[in-house]
Parts: sequence; structure tokens; C-alpha cells
Amino acid sequence: MTTFLEQKFEIGESNDIEMYKQFVINYVKIEQCVAVLSDYQSDKSYIYAGSFGSIFGLPDENSEIDSAFEECIFTKINSEDLVERHVLELNFYQFLKEIPREEYSNYSTLSRLRMKDSIDKITYINHRTIYLNTFNNGSISLALCLYLPSTDLQTSYRN
Repeated sequence: MTTFLEQKFEIGESNDIEMYKQFVINYVKIEQCVAVLSDYQSDKSYIYAGSFGSIFGLPDENSEIDSAFEECIFTKINSEDLVERHVLELNFYQFLKEIPREEYSNYSTLSRLRMKDSIDKITYINHRTIYLNTFNNGSISLALCLYLPSTDLQTSYRN
């Protein structure tokens, strides 16, 4: 199975990242969520945190990390839920290979995840993955992960 960073990228193809950065910045201003724009071609991520970013301990300003994967967020998520989320994303990636490239944007993933805050309170959040840009050969160059409060405000406490 090919993973995201093992994809082949065509030389000279642009992923229009600056345009997508502006879209994401504006979306976060409206939604106040956390958005991670991952550039698989350059193995970088751009993290945009609205007010919801405080639950992850993220700074208010936008940041760039030298990885296509947001470990600074993953470490806050329940490990079992995180594994399920990764498996879902890999299955989604494989599913997309079976459909026409033009249809990729019609699909996304949605996961409900548990995370523990600093006082051991378990909070539920929603995570969504959207693939924004693909190259002619089908390689996915840009992905957007959105983290938002769960619409089900259920919480639980651990002893």
C-alpha cells in the first residue's frame, strides 16, 4: 500500500498552496476551529488555530511545521481513537484510487475523537479530512484536516 509521502509528484505541477492558505485562513476566522493544511509534496503543514486551538494548547498565531502530519495535535488525542482515525484515512485514500480523480472532492472523512485535557476530563471533538488538490497522476498534494468541538457535548471523567 502506498502512503501519502511515497506518492510520485510530477515535476512542474503546482498545488496552488497560497490560494488554499487564504481559503483556510478565512474558514478558520468564521468557524474558530483548528485547521491543518498538509502539503505532502514538501512534507510541511500549516496550522491555523481559531479559539478552539486553546484546547490543544496551540498559539493564537498561524504556524508552519516541517512535517505533513500534525503530531502536536495527535499527542492530545486518545491513542485508540487516533489509530482508528489513521486507518480510516488510509482506507479513504485507497477508496479514492478507485474513483475518477475529478470526484475526489465529493468525499471526506468524519471522525469523533476523544482527547484528555489538563485535568483529565475527556472531551469529544470532531475531525474531518478533505483532499483539496490532486495532480494529474492522482497523487494527493494537499489535504485539510479540521478539528472542531463535537456537536455531542458529552464529556466523561476518569478516576
